[in-house]
Amino acid sequence: MELSYDPSPRATSPWFQRSPINRGELTVETIAVVVGILLALGINSWHEKRQEQAVVDTALHTLADEINRNRLTAEHHSQYLGQKVTP
Repeated sequence: MELSYDPSPRATSPWFQRSPINRGELTVETIAVVVGILLALGINSWHEKRQEQAVVDTALHTLADEINRNRLTAEHHSQYLGQKVTP
């Protein structure tokens, strides 16, 4: 089996030939990519803010519950101490 080189135009692959760049199409594609990236960054920022707000809400609820428990405990101790101190 012998390999031969055929330099005729028929042998040239079309993928190797370069067509001129359409600047309008390139601009539209570039703008579309930039808008897509900015949109993705905006959605990511929004999602992170929602997660942070959820953590803050949880902390506030936990703090409010702890304050209520401490108030009830203080009232209970106050009643207990009031009974012991008064003759």
